Amino acid sequence: MTLSELKANNNTWFSKENKRFFGDRRYYVYTYRQKSYLIRLSNSWSDMFGDSKQELYFINPLDGYKIEYLLSEHGLALSFDTLQQAKEYIKSL
Repeated sequence: MTLSELKANNNTWFSKENKRFFGDRRYYVYTYRQKSYLIRLSNSWSDMFGDSKQELYFINPLDGYKIEYLLSEHGLALSFDTLQQAKEYIKSL
């Protein structure tokens, strides 16, 4: 799957308004062992509670062209400092 195909099937998700609201900066589709994931570089409300904005990577599994909920642990979204860390996490699943 390519990012272009995913965007074509999820217009609302990738709209300028949605991107601005969620603080998304860049998107990647990563496939490992025939399972695809959307990796997002995002600010994702990291500036709440007086903190400075921080860019982090988040992972959404894909089911065909359907974007699933963020990968989380104990109810908290998993985030990664680098794209490579996100890819390594996917490989560990």
